[in-house]
Amino acid sequence: MKKFGLLLTAVILVVVAVSFTQNVENSTPDKQKIKPITQLEKERISKEGSLNRGDTGRLTPEAFNQESEAIRTSSSMFVMEGIKSSSVSLPITGDRAKIGVFSAKDGSLDIELSDPQGQDVPVLPHTRNSQIPSHEMSQVVMGRGGVKDGVLLVTDRKVMTPGTYEVSVRQTKAPFDIIVNDEGGPVLNLWLNDNGRDSKTGVAVFAEIKDGETSVLGAQLVAKIKGTKTEVSLIETTPGVYSADLNVSNFEGIQTLIVEARARTSKGLDLLRNGSIDVIAGKSNAKILGIGQETLTGSDLVVEVNVKVTEAGRYYVKGNLLSNNNDPIAWAQDAQELTPGNHTLTLKFSREVLNTSGFSAGFKLSGVELMNTTNMPGIKAAEKIDNFFLKSSL
Repeated sequence: MKKFGLLLTAVILVVVAVSFTQNVENSTPDKQKIKPITQLEKERISKEGSLNRGDTGRLTPEAFNQESEAIRTSSSMFVMEGIKSSSVSLPITGDRAKIGVFSAKDGSLDIELSDPQGQDVPVLPHTRNSQIPSHEMSQVVMGRGGVKDGVLLVTDRKVMTPGTYEVSVRQTKAPFDIIVNDEGGPVLNLWLNDNGRDSKTGVAVFAEIKDGETSVLGAQLVAKIKGTKTEVSLIETTPGVYSADLNVSNFEGIQTLIVEARARTSKGLDLLRNGSIDVIAGKSNAKILGIGQETLTGSDLVVEVNVKVTEAGRYYVKGNLLSNNNDPIAWAQDAQELTPGNHTLTLKFSREVLNTSGFSAGFKLSGVELMNTTNMPGIKAAEKIDNFFLKSSL
């Protein structure tokens, strides 16, 4: 797998968001951005209309379901960097594909592009760093070289014939890059079932290549943490779904995982994709010891969460209250500055919310998470509490 640098990161983070996700954003979340805890707290509070409190509120089915959604990205892109060859083959599977040939500094770069039938495919120079329609590709080169120094040549054909395209170099003074948005072809989906947890638990990454409604079988996928030399192969654990366990013991904060996929479609077309997803891991310096006392006050159902921390800092706990049939009822949260040792954080579920929920007993805790929020992004403790039945009834 080629060494991926600044360009691939720019492509995945910018072009996928600009020229690809506009078409799929409504059906598949393209990239769930990392949000600070303060923003998540505000979003929770904004969904609660009747209470003027920031520590508890009504848990909507939408918010409850969103907590269990996997973090996903999607890509129809592939990138080739630092090309020195005078001839390059490009596997194209989409009928709306766009091919860009880019040099950050060589304004004299000139190429010839031919389709699978050997016919010439026109490429036109595009303005860089300008406000352009979202379907264009010029924004991928923002920050690369001087605006007047380099060149970006992009295909001008509206409908592309799937197959192998050939790039022949007429003139160049330096290595160049090729960026392909293979729109209309199969899509590489990456996801993490869990993210932001203590590094000792490890991280599992999953992938699937979807050709319409069909999963592509027998693909070869390799993952690499940006900035490292370590590569991990994703194994086809179930038909069409690939996965790998990542060793994140040395992670601190956000790292970008880059995946390259090679396969052949059911129509016999060669397929190449690059995708990326952000992985969060680090040391939480904390653990949940268990659930302590529960108390009914005039205003709240108060549940203690016993924790242990090994470093001073700010720690945050959140939890959901469900019925015994998993109906969402309420959420609660607490945050405190703690010193090393054992402590108690409290989840105060509003009785006003409970009284209007239609449930008076059979409550259980779900999604109880402890997070170290001293620095961003916060890191969750390895332990999580689900399906803890409470004794209290109204």
